Amino acid sequence: MGGMDSIADPLSERSIQAAAPSQSRAVRARRRGPARFRTHLIRLALATGLPLVALATGLAWWVAANARSTALHDLSRTAEALQADLDRELRITAVALDVLATAPSLDAALAGEPGGPGAEAFWTRSRALIDRRPTALHSISLFDIQGRPRVNTLAPLAGPLPGFAQLRFPD
Repeated sequence: MGGMDSIADPLSERSIQAAAPSQSRAVRARRRGPARFRTHLIRLALATGLPLVALATGLAWWVAANARSTALHDLSRTAEALQADLDRELRITAVALDVLATAPSLDAALAGEPGGPGAEAFWTRSRALIDRRPTALHSISLFDIQGRPRVNTLAPLAGPLPGFAQLRFPD
């Protein structure tokens, strides 16, 4: 019987190991011993650090999106304000030029000679309009139907008037 026991023992150990691999892992885990302190610290750092990183990333994205939205809103309001100011300036300038166009001195300047009394009255009135609106008007030039210059607020009254080809327009 002693010989049979020695033969039966190795077979039974092999059959137990083959039949229960999960048991052998459990046995090996028990043999390893408890986790080290360093492992616990790493797990704790990961468990607290990763959610904080995710939270910080989300907050940074939210703040950037909010700042972009605010900047776009402010830019839109600024553009609307500039458009309103430009429209107002153009309306005022158009009304001022309409008043100048209906002045009797315009007819006198076109009927008379350049530098004559009608041209002088129109030049004076035009110069006064430019002085009131220097940001909107730079100069006023008057040409007759044939293209001859009659009045130019950039030129002195008694001097020669530049033709249309010599006019320079501000940039």
